[in-house]
Amino acid sequence: MSVSTYKDDLFLKKYEKYLTARQKICFRAIDTLIKPLSIKYKTVVDIGCGPGNLASTLSKRGAYVTGTDKSASWISFCKKKYTENKHLKFVTADGGKMPFIKSHSVDVVIMNLVLPNVDSLKGVTQIFKEVGRILKKDGVFIFSDIHPILKMSSKVHPDRYQKYKQNFSYFLDNSGYTSGITFGKKVGESIEFNNKHWTLETYTKLLSKAGLYVYSLSEPTYKKGDPQLLLEYKIPEYLMFACKKIK
Repeated sequence: MSVSTYKDDLFLKKYEKYLTARQKICFRAIDTLIKPLSIKYKTVVDIGCGPGNLASTLSKRGAYVTGTDKSASWISFCKKKYTENKHLKFVTADGGKMPFIKSHSVDVVIMNLVLPNVDSLKGVTQIFKEVGRILKKDGVFIFSDIHPILKMSSKVHPDRYQKYKQNFSYFLDNSGYTSGITFGKKVGESIEFNNKHWTLETYTKLLSKAGLYVYSLSEPTYKKGDPQLLLEYKIPEYLMFACKKIK
């Protein structure tokens, strides 16, 4: 099974139009983890920046931000949308190969929901290795994944579902599944992501090899002001990891 590539313009338009509320919950969680770091004048890399919302927000706070994405379509979108901030730039690049960034030169790396779109263990390994290379000692790496509870729930809520590929197993890295979201009867549309599953055990082993350790795990929840349907969720959608470079 191939993963979502974010090359289709219709797919990107749906993502940008309808998934804003879900983006916000991860952004709030990332923001909570970033606030103690005082990022003004810090160097930040946003791997898998997508539509660039988070990268733009951090640059407005005084950080020097580079947003990267494998999708040339997303990077083209970002370059057209964000034209006035000299502290913000976007580059088409794989998160596992960023030779344009010097070793030990970055204060913070952010990666929001990228790993479900990595289609090999080698790819996941290379991303963590590259993050370890570019981060300064004591630099921080914040990333997110779909929460294991949600991942293993075929029907979470009226608007969210999972479909599992043959031989899917939580214990089996690189297992394929489809994560779908519907936008309600009035909208009458849906979006599906072809994802890959990686175990928490694999993450911790690969992070350790890259000189990174996890110092915080968080399970963000929706809050008052978010759409009512999302407030009704009884399980978390996402899991946030905060790591520090120790060598």
